[in-house]
Amino acid sequence: MSDRDERRSAAVRHFQQHPEDYLEKVQGAKPDPIQLPVLRACAKPRARVCIVGGNGVGKDFISAGITEWFLYCFGTREDPAVVPTTSASGRQVGLLWNEINYWSAKSRASKAFDLLQRKMSLKDPALKDSYAVGFKAANEQVMEGFHASKLFYILTEARGMPDWGFLAMLKACSEYDNRILIQSVPGEETGEFYNIAKGNRAGWDVFFLPAAKKVGERKYIPTTPLISQESIDEKLQFGEDSPWFVAPVLAQFITGSSLNIVSLGDYLAAENRYGELESGPPDVLGVDVAWVGQNFTSLCHRRGPNVVKFTRYQGVKETETARICIQWLVAHPNGKMVIESGIAQAGVIDAVEESGLGNRIVMVNPGGPPVGDKEQFFDRRAELHWYMKERFRTGNIAIAERNSPLGGQVTSIRAKIRGDQKFQVESKAEMKQRGMASPDDSDALMLSMAVASEGEAMEGGLDDISVGGAELPELEW
Repeated sequence: MSDRDERRSAAVRHFQQHPEDYLEKVQGAKPDPIQLPVLRACAKPRARVCIVGGNGVGKDFISAGITEWFLYCFGTREDPAVVPTTSASGRQVGLLWNEINYWSAKSRASKAFDLLQRKMSLKDPALKDSYAVGFKAANEQVMEGFHASKLFYILTEARGMPDWGFLAMLKACSEYDNRILIQSVPGEETGEFYNIAKGNRAGWDVFFLPAAKKVGERKYIPTTPLISQESIDEKLQFGEDSPWFVAPVLAQFITGSSLNIVSLGDYLAAENRYGELESGPPDVLGVDVAWVGQNFTSLCHRRGPNVVKFTRYQGVKETETARICIQWLVAHPNGKMVIESGIAQAGVIDAVEESGLGNRIVMVNPGGPPVGDKEQFFDRRAELHWYMKERFRTGNIAIAERNSPLGGQVTSIRAKIRGDQKFQVESKAEMKQRGMASPDDSDALMLSMAVASEGEAMEGGLDDISVGGAELPELEW
């Protein structure tokens, strides 16, 4: 063996035990101190490594570095190295491979690899069976199909992986030096990722990497220079107990109740608050028209911060709903009526417009884009739920009715955890799967949020208003 080959072999033997040195000396990427224990754990034969990390702590950086390190340092003619990288989300696989391509292009070992968008292999014909590949985890058969004596399975955004995916990885990693790295921002306290992270599965090295630590009243600072203070403060605006702060910043799992957009305590406080808040314009009527017979048509009358009255009924024709809405608009000359712009609502909208009161209709498309911050909200429905949620959180709402269906509905609706951190509300189909009835009263209240109270600065608080014709004689409300 030449001196050069001997030096290379010695370096490889060192790097096999010290991946952090490979990343720094070969890839030119200096790992942060919080990442070093994770990298060193990956060097153990038959490693099982779990990262529960906040946003920005370098989970994909670690995964990308381990991908190249394992291929370069462990692939041989006799024992090819194979690195499957996967996720339940194709987008997440793409993000990881963007990181792999970025660092491997800068690596001093880049000439040793053939690098494609989602595949990486060693150029040496004797080592051609050593490769890494990125793919979406579609089924167990695909995930189980990787076998090699030197195998390192990498799973990104593990919280979204169904339990069968973890079993498939374990089936694939059946030989002595088969390793696994899973990483994710935490989600709910359920599923196999949670069980591994909480120590309910033997043999795993688990690392919690929060993005921030608390140093005072509502004051958090980054745990690493990789994260900006601005990014922490931006998420903190959702609240210290918000899922959007607890999971991606504190790297803590979320209890099922904390996913509910309105807490029971905040709702009961709103009931107890009625009569204390000053009522002011405008009067708003949120109209939720029933799609099917078992659902209720619900009308919510809100005057400023005060939810004054609900009117709810089943099996009533659109003409009757329209008559009631027209009566209300006549009785409240400065009031606004908010209704969805859908097929089920068309008859009511047409009747009100024909009455000459169409200029006081605010039409909402819940599935459409938000009117305000498109980076913060998934859709218009999420945006209006956010305004409703914030009223409860800040004490800017009071409920006249006690022990009404509204309480059970509002405190049961959940937010969803998204990789892009946009606020989203679970769908009605998802509520139904949990055994929850249609939240008709809550939807009526949510719709009323499309009109801001006098003096409020609510970005995106108004939708387009359709203009109608002549005035209608006064009706009794």
